[in-house]
Parts: sequence; C-alpha cells; structure tokens
Amino acid sequence: MGKYSGVLICSDFDGTLYDGRQIPENNMQAIRELREGGGLFTVISGRPPMFLHDYFEEYSFGVPVGALNGAVLYDLDNERIVRESFMEGLTPDFAKRCLAVAKASINAIVFSFEKELRIPSSSPELITEELCKNTYKYLVELPRDVSKQVSDENFRAVAEVVGDKYDLVRSSYHLIEILDKRLTKARAALFLKEYTESHTLICVGDFENDLDMIRVADIGYAVANASENVKAVADKITVSAKEGAIASIVRDLDRVECKA
Repeated sequence: MGKYSGVLICSDFDGTLYDGRQIPENNMQAIRELREGGGLFTVISGRPPMFLHDYFEEYSFGVPVGALNGAVLYDLDNERIVRESFMEGLTPDFAKRCLAVAKASINAIVFSFEKELRIPSSSPELITEELCKNTYKYLVELPRDVSKQVSDENFRAVAEVVGDKYDLVRSSYHLIEILDKRLTKARAALFLKEYTESHTLICVGDFENDLDMIRVADIGYAVANASENVKAVADKITVSAKEGAIASIVRDLDRVECKA
C-alpha cells in the first residue's frame, strides 16, 4: 500500500490542468508521484474523447477519463469506451429554439465521439434529426469576447427554453452548455470513485461546469484563477493553473486527512 492508495484526483482540463498554452511540467511530475504512491489521477473534461486521446497519447492514466462532461468514460490506455450515453430527447426543434433565443449566438456546437460540429446560427436547418440522435452534448456559442452581462442575458434566455428538461451550465462566458441530467461531471466522478474502489475523491476545477463535481467530492478544490462562484463552493483554493495546481494538490495530500 502506497501513501496515496485509495485517493482519486479528478481534474478539469482547460484552465485547471492545462493553463491555456501547456500542462505545466510540475503537474505531470506530481501525477507520476501520485501514481507511484498508489494514487490515481484522471481528467473529466468537456473535451471530446479523441482530443484527450491525442493530448495524452504517451501517458498511461490507469483509469478512464471522463469526456464531454461525463457523457463518455473512455479508457485511453486500451482505446475502449467504458460507458457512454447520448442526450435523451434532443430534437431539432428544441435545439433550434435554444439557438434562436440567444440573440448573441454565432454557432450551435454538436459533439460526437471524435469531433465537434459548428453550425452557424444563420443556418439552423443544418440541425437534423439524425444529428440530434447521435449527440453527446449541445452548446450555444457566443463571441469569445462577449461580456459577462451579455452572457448572463443569453444564458437566462436559453434557460427559459430549457426549463427542467436538461442541465444548463457554462464552461466559459461564451459557451452555454445544454447537458443531459444523467451525464454530468459529478456523476462521472462518483462512478469513477466506485469503479476504482477509491476511498477519497478529490475534484478540482475553474468554471461553472465544474461546480457539481466539486460539490460531490470528499475534498473539492478551486484553482486560484477560478470564477468566484466556484471558489465559493470549494473546500480549498489552490494555486493557479499556470503555477501547477495539480502539483500543489498532491503536495497537500501529506497534510490532508483522507477518508478511509
């Protein structure tokens, strides 16, 4: 039994493990030390499985990654799907209405296994029944330089259409994510805790789509560059993504009393 045995760290990718340019080397070194000490590390991200496959082609996780906010749990080491679910009940009419009410929208983004398909808001007829049947998650994209105020207004407009049918979150102010309630980062993290028979689940993130994952963790972390609402629900706030947040969390483990 290593000193980190029974510990599973689930990290968001963009803005948490990845700083926008690279994964800091101290993060990768800390992940290796965690593994050598019997602990486990994985990524739970909004990114598609093949993006993560290409990014971590030379790294062995030893545990599935959660892709597309948990819609797909993918074993990178053996290139196989452990669990997957498509959005239930997504229709072209609903998807088009979500896009139409977001007045600042520039694209709908439909995620399949390998890639993301951008559909201009000026061409909603491209959202078809067949496309909806094979969608893991659906996004309304706003301009990248959108203000928080405009993002909030558009988020509220989409929320009125969505109602209780799906979960609505943002992965940044320009991306409004419409998610199946069964397919969340929190559910993926809890599944992986049970799947790996870990006793302590540590989750870390930076933005609104990480909130539920941080809440269900035994220890929830926000990075220093996280949004204020993420910091508010976290048990701990660690250093920024650029400084090596995962490395800082692994250093913390020697001072944390993990749940047996």
